[in-house]
Amino acid sequence: MKKILFTSFIILGLIFLIISCEEEKGVVISPSPFAIQEVDIPEVLSTLSSKPVLLTAKVTHPDASAGIQRVEMLLPDFTGQGVDTVMLYDDGGAINPASGDVVALDQIYTAEITPDQQWESSLSGTFSATVLAVAKDGSELESSPQSLKIFPNQPPEVLGFVFPDSIPDGMPPTTISVTVKDNDGLADVRWALIEGYEAGTSFLAFRDTLFNPMDNSPVFSKTIDSSYAAGKKGDYSLKFYVQDTFGDTSKALLSNVLITNTPPVLSDDFVPDTLIVPSTGAVSAKITVHVSDAQTLADVKDVYFNAYLPNDSAATNNPFTMYDNGLPYDPNNSAAVGDDVAGDGTYTLTIFLPAGTPGGDYKFHFFAEDLVNQLTTGSVDTIRVF
Repeated sequence: MKKILFTSFIILGLIFLIISCEEEKGVVISPSPFAIQEVDIPEVLSTLSSKPVLLTAKVTHPDASAGIQRVEMLLPDFTGQGVDTVMLYDDGGAINPASGDVVALDQIYTAEITPDQQWESSLSGTFSATVLAVAKDGSELESSPQSLKIFPNQPPEVLGFVFPDSIPDGMPPTTISVTVKDNDGLADVRWALIEGYEAGTSFLAFRDTLFNPMDNSPVFSKTIDSSYAAGKKGDYSLKFYVQDTFGDTSKALLSNVLITNTPPVLSDDFVPDTLIVPSTGAVSAKITVHVSDAQTLADVKDVYFNAYLPNDSAATNNPFTMYDNGLPYDPNNSAAVGDDVAGDGTYTLTIFLPAGTPGGDYKFHFFAEDLVNQLTTGSVDTIRVF
């Protein structure tokens, strides 16, 4: 008994020692030094932009925000000839609601400026910006200068577009384009954007990007075909606009398009006519069905079958998902079901019937659903199990 008690005390002592060490480790926290850790300002700003811009700096101190007297950013003044001091705040907007700061006392100091109010419209050049941090004890830190390009960027324009009025089933390859203009040069245009809204709503259904060809051409284009209708159906309002490297956008041109989308088609389902269940182990069978879609396979969301037992009751694991991914069977990967060729429209699932499976007729009912939730009900096929 004494030996048991003595052993228990040793174990308890070790546990106490371990916990004490862990607690001791937990309370040893190195204080953050007084430092300017990060400075975040845009590389370029337009004097014609009325969009607010955030300037931020992460400033740490052993006493956190309580140890900081002020943080300010030194920018070119209105004319670019002198220096303007812009105060940065870590107040969550409580002291200065216009600061743009979101979280108070997180040691990230913020200021919000509006370029067309900060500088005269004709200002153009490359300047430097620095952050000055002053601690409560009077010590100061200044960040390394960061380059800041300022000039009167002019927003781009959309001059025209080419886009079909309708996208029917099986539409052949068709070129769409947007013609752009930018007084600052075509290299300043980042891309043209096409936005589709469900007719009569403000719901953004899709967005497409036409990239700058970077060959000094004002025409941004791409080729679309029937796959463009994948996940889309009905009437859409379209907006065509362009955006430059500053983030300035043009006024939009408007149009409409009718997109046709038909359900997928199921064909050529295959299940073995008969299966003989072995006395031990299991017998396998590869089940396949072919799926096509006028909007290409990109519009096919799910292909599956429901199985029914010989007494016509539904299998408990319905539905059984089928795949067209070309992965050989792998018991450790639920998507590796023994499909032969990826993307050929033949969807596959390998099933196993273990020893002891009751004999009778097992039915398989096939379905396919597309991205606009159109469901196709296919045929019912039967395996006779012995």
